[in-house]
Amino acid sequence: MEHLRTFINYRTLIMLFVIAFALLAVFFFDSVAVHLFVVWAVAFAACWLVKFDLIHPYCWFSLTFCLYNTSYTILYAMGYDTYAGYSYQNTVFTLIALAVVLTVVGGEVVDDKLEDNITLINTKYNDLLFYLFAILAVVFAFILLRRGYSGKIAMKEANDVFYSLGVHLIRWMLVIMLIQMCYNKCVENKKVIAYVLVSLAASVILGLLTGERDMFIRTILVLLFVLFYFGKIKKKHLFIFVPIGVVIMILSVNFKYYFLRGEMNTNHMEGNFLYQFLMSDFRATGRNTQFLINNDWTKGYYGIKILFNEMVRGLVPFVNTFNPSTWYNNEVYPGTFKGQAFTYVGFGYVIGGVLGIVLVFILLGAFIRYTYRHHTKSLYSLVFYLYSISIVAGCYRGTINTIIGTSLKGALIAILMSIFLSRFANKKRFVK
Repeated sequence: MEHLRTFINYRTLIMLFVIAFALLAVFFFDSVAVHLFVVWAVAFAACWLVKFDLIHPYCWFSLTFCLYNTSYTILYAMGYDTYAGYSYQNTVFTLIALAVVLTVVGGEVVDDKLEDNITLINTKYNDLLFYLFAILAVVFAFILLRRGYSGKIAMKEANDVFYSLGVHLIRWMLVIMLIQMCYNKCVENKKVIAYVLVSLAASVILGLLTGERDMFIRTILVLLFVLFYFGKIKKKHLFIFVPIGVVIMILSVNFKYYFLRGEMNTNHMEGNFLYQFLMSDFRATGRNTQFLINNDWTKGYYGIKILFNEMVRGLVPFVNTFNPSTWYNNEVYPGTFKGQAFTYVGFGYVIGGVLGIVLVFILLGAFIRYTYRHHTKSLYSLVFYLYSISIVAGCYRGTINTIIGTSLKGALIAILMSIFLSRFANKKRFVK
């Protein structure tokens, strides 16, 4: 009974009732506007229940998940040609996924007071790691530029080691930056400011020279959350950051391949700001789900085996197994451009329809629940949680491999390196 209470408190019950009414509205009203309204009503209800605490999963997960999974539907409602059309199942799947994650995570609010004694942590050698990673990432970016690739897809298809290493180096840099910021509690000293500026510069250079925008967007997202956690950014400031974020997303698309091809990306510049923003990084998730729904044969097509396949891909490096994104782009997506990523909702759909969606979002919810409930246990668990927010936001266009692979190859490796160097530095200090 006690375990049940830890999972289902009054916030969880309220959210289940709200989502139940939202599902009824979707079934009873054949209106895209109503469907969009109820999804976003659920998201803002979740935020309201935790007093718009951006660190709580009820807030950040609900907002980011709804943004990725409704952008396609918003474009459809605005009258733009979406090619795949729209069916109510797209919204139903989004609401079911939300219900599962919010139930598994639970509405409990964890006290943000860090329990760890950070004076035992020695960051002396973090500088060496950080600046080594920065220099190598920039060098690798220029090597990739000289090789004449047309974009990151070509780099991935060529299995270019410099591309893979460059991406991982930026991720490791970002984790080291987070460790330093959390260690100093975001006090504006010269070291913290230098870490932030170098991280931004390195991620921008890699992005401009490879077309890989993810690293820069991830850096901005992580900075936003760590500054909010330590009170450097208040809730009222978020109204300023929203339009700035919109502009950054639009510009990142327009200049994505400028240094590779010598021209701006003008594919989506004809629409208004909202259209350009939704087309920047968010439309593909809902559209990919819709294409799967349109092709009914894809429901449960791969069964549970694809789940284990993706876990292996995430856990074991250099294993060349089946890639769901490649399958989707070649077998389902009807367009000629084969760089449409995938969809986490669709990942569950091809496992087993609605039951598959429930399964994969239980796993996602368990990951979020664990990292949130333990984020105050130590400085490193706080760093991992803040970084994991960007991991989860990145998985909406992927599979569980995105979570496992990015967690292990990104956050955990860098954290383990920092722990090892901290203990090494402490050992040397005590020997003296």
